[in-house]
Amino acid sequence: MKKLLMVLLGIVFSASALAGPIEWGEPVQAKDAAVPTSAEAAAAHALKAGDRVPEVVFENADGEKVPLASILKKGTTVLIFYRGGWCPYCMGQLKKFQQQHEAIEEAGGHIVAVCTEKNARLRETAEKMKLSFPVYTDPGVAASRAFGVAWANARYAKALANYQNNTRGEIPLGVTYIIDQEGKIRWAFLEDNYKKRATPEQVIKALGDIDG
Repeated sequence: MKKLLMVLLGIVFSASALAGPIEWGEPVQAKDAAVPTSAEAAAAHALKAGDRVPEVVFENADGEKVPLASILKKGTTVLIFYRGGWCPYCMGQLKKFQQQHEAIEEAGGHIVAVCTEKNARLRETAEKMKLSFPVYTDPGVAASRAFGVAWANARYAKALANYQNNTRGEIPLGVTYIIDQEGKIRWAFLEDNYKKRATPEQVIKALGDIDG
């Protein structure tokens, strides 16, 4: 047993050692810059496959800071931006990814979901959907701006005031990224139609193509 443990630790150490330092990209938008007012405009300038991600920080349900750097250290990251627990399409996507969570991990990815809702709402979503992967919020919509996926819809502002951590109706596109440990986007599902989302099957295939 001791010998097996040492072998496993050696594998983990070797995998970690193979990963180079994170090379951060430049933010698409500053945290205080005006965001696009249409999903189409946001999709046009959002980060894409081949780009490097910017250095950003999320928060968990308890308000604790979670740097993207600490997430990437764990391995290839499947980063899902979702609009919030009020969005049935988002919840449908998270449910599907929960169902395929183990398969995605076996394919070499670990899932993280990010929205722009208030911290307390994260716990509600995680419990309701029985998620075994972390969900974070994006304080000030800074990360969504940095990735270029944030956009503002005035009609959402008033209705979402009790849910969002901003009063401007700013939400992210329903984008899914696969990011390697060095901060490079290896695959991206980028759509301006909120009804269209990446599927676990697409992500599993993409993870296999990356390793291949």
